Amino acid sequence: MEDASCSRCGSGTESIIHCLYSCPFARQIWALSDLSFSCYCCDSTEIEDWFCQVKRRTDSKEFGFFTTLCWWIWFCRNKLLWEDSDTPPLILVILAQRCFAPQVINRSSAHWLPPPRDFEKLNIDAAVMSKGAGIRAFPLLLPLNPEAAKAITALQAVQFAIESRWSCVYLERDCSNVINGITNREASLGSLGAVFEEIKVIGRNFLDFRARHVVRECNRVAHSLARLASQSYSFDCCLPSMVSDIVISEYP
Repeated sequence: MEDASCSRCGSGTESIIHCLYSCPFARQIWALSDLSFSCYCCDSTEIEDWFCQVKRRTDSKEFGFFTTLCWWIWFCRNKLLWEDSDTPPLILVILAQRCFAPQVINRSSAHWLPPPRDFEKLNIDAAVMSKGAGIRAFPLLLPLNPEAAKAITALQAVQFAIESRWSCVYLERDCSNVINGITNREASLGSLGAVFEEIKVIGRNFLDFRARHVVRECNRVAHSLARLASQSYSFDCCLPSMVSDIVISEYP
């Protein structure tokens, strides 16, 4: 009797929706793409309904890239099934980007850099759940808006560093508002002021504590993991393969 389970993850029934969207492999690809979750999220079991939903939510350029990614996911699924040739999620996204917009290949050369000697680095990010219900971090589910989510993850990060007994900490994220709130020497005001002040208090417990804003290309692992977590992706006890893909691509 022919096995109907997914040829890649081994679970579920390998429907077209599962292959293109529900499979953990596909979810890593969508997290690595530049499309927002609200554009491609799926609440249908029919491929036609899903494509119609996405078309209504996106402009022509976004929908074009969406269909290109779907083509590449299905193409690589067939390569795995018939040729036993696997394609890492990051490589698949790069191939789709080159196919869709070959003129936009030369992106920023910025990438993650190691911390200074004797420092531990924290790269952080946050993502709002699909229905605006909250965020998932460390993991944690809270009813927060995007700005609060970004501030709370920074607080959780420095708390983690204290619990880990780190002495010199370098915190990076691609949100300038959060970094400005942490590095501002004057008392932080506004609804998130208390969060920033608590981060500053914790920061004084380190021998050296620094916070810096970086471009997204320097924070790709944290950014992609946050996007993946926002889809209720279960990390269990291991990180998804896209993490090693990103690290290897930055340090070949």
